[in-house]
Amino acid sequence: MLYVCWNSETNEIFSCLQLNKYELEYYGAWHTEVEREIHPEEAAGMLAGLGLQEKNNWRLLNVDEHALKRFNVKINNNPQARLYFDGKGRSWVVKEQ
Repeated sequence: MLYVCWNSETNEIFSCLQLNKYELEYYGAWHTEVEREIHPEEAAGMLAGLGLQEKNNWRLLNVDEHALKRFNVKINNNPQARLYFDGKGRSWVVKEQ
């Protein structure tokens, strides 16, 4: 199961600088992959570790691999891109100046 951090108020998907499997840096949608459903107390700990708090409407959202790949294509390794997802399959990017 893949999870991303999603803000339920703004619809933003949390993006940050990461390392790929080849140890190369890229900017993309943060995600975690686990074999089971994440319990609420685990989610709170993961969000806090990223500097995100549930009180700020950040939640872990289960997505499929296709959606995650689409998110990263839209972000296009651009740290000024902010990714948004409406939870119904529609995603878009806003680039900050």
